[in-house]
Amino acid sequence: MGQEPRDNEAGCGHPQILKQDLPSLKGRLARPLLLFMFFFCMGAFGYFLIDLLNGNPRPSVRNCIYQTAILLTGVGFSDVLESNTTWVGALYTSCLAFLGLGFLMYFISTITAFIVSGELSQILEKKKMLKEIAALDNHFIICGVGETGRHIVSELIEIKRPFVAIDTHQDRLEKLRALSEFPYLVADASDDDVLAAAGIGRAQGLISTLPADKDNLLVVITARQMNPGLRIISRCVELENKKKLMKAGANSIVAPNMIGGLRMVSEMVRPTVVTFLDTMMRDRRAIRFEDILIPAGHPLVGKTLAEAKFPKIADINIIAARENLAAEFTYNPHGDLTLKAGMCLIAVGDPAGISKLRAHMAVQA
Repeated sequence: MGQEPRDNEAGCGHPQILKQDLPSLKGRLARPLLLFMFFFCMGAFGYFLIDLLNGNPRPSVRNCIYQTAILLTGVGFSDVLESNTTWVGALYTSCLAFLGLGFLMYFISTITAFIVSGELSQILEKKKMLKEIAALDNHFIICGVGETGRHIVSELIEIKRPFVAIDTHQDRLEKLRALSEFPYLVADASDDDVLAAAGIGRAQGLISTLPADKDNLLVVITARQMNPGLRIISRCVELENKKKLMKAGANSIVAPNMIGGLRMVSEMVRPTVVTFLDTMMRDRRAIRFEDILIPAGHPLVGKTLAEAKFPKIADINIIAARENLAAEFTYNPHGDLTLKAGMCLIAVGDPAGISKLRAHMAVQA
């Protein structure tokens, strides 16, 4: 995938995206901490000054700090400094005690509100997500889980393929998480740091399903710059924007409106075929079509299709093949077809068989 995306990811991924949470965290904790420092310094200095006024030429700084600390924290104390034996010292200690009690209540209420509001749990959850994403490799990145994206996520969950979902609406992501646990980021998918945190340098592909073409265009441009070898699929609302998305770096464009129209015609003229395809996609026990790439240096390179024995490996069948992306498909290939590096095979089988075949290919690679 190239070394540059990995460097980008390592340099500005997780730390940068976590910095988005710091203003909220600092804002909640800065005021009570500053108040505590102010009261502490004021308290210690007050005891020091009172000792000087009482005629003590060398007041103990240690004792002043000690008495202020146990007073402001509400611990209480039995040992009393000389400054407390005077009316001024006693009055000063009483006032400082009330201030310390007020500060303690304020500090506890602030921390409690921060925890109860869920901000702390969200920060911890994001750190957990980033750790899960860091462990992914050869995964997919789904940008947008709206009306189109949620179906993509459901299918990836069904076929057990690793992915990361990105959306600005956490409620959408949480609703999909009810189907199965998966890592996600609540953020803008066009942001470099967000894509880096999603592991774009290690990703196999990216799908952008944002509702506006301009947003998809920005995601495509950003993703292509960060990972030149990434396969990118983009949604296209207006067909006149298809060329722009392709020039920006998308490998393929999908227009839901056009597909919806063709689907409606198919429902009218060939309903049985549509029903069959729908059943195949929705039924967990149904078959799936999958492409299998033969990488260079793989043990299968140079063997025939019959010698590969794919049906025996994973109970699947090869229904088509082509030597490269520019070549035409060979349908229902014979057993004497020689497997070559870069050749793509179209396999059909149940999800379990497809997963078993991919695992076998990964081990042999």
